[in-house]
Amino acid sequence: NYLVAWGSYMSDRFERLIKGERDLLVKDGQIQWKGMRRNLITKEELMDAIRENTTHGDLAQVWRAYFENDGHISVSEKKD
Repeated sequence: NYLVAWGSYMSDRFERLIKGERDLLVKDGQIQWKGMRRNLITKEELMDAIRENTTHGDLAQVWRAYFENDGHISVSEKKD
């Protein structure tokens, strides 16, 4: 465990290899199907996350949504 932590601290490339990177699921209200397929996420799962993390639950009002390294979906709303 110490060696993995040290390697991650010393090298960004090693950290990305071990921890992975977040994947884009929604960009400016449009679903990014490549990221959805890569992470085996259904549209229903995405919409559930949008409803849980926004005040409106409307895909058109989502600026970005990411599938994070830890398995959850983070959602950012568009600014007015």
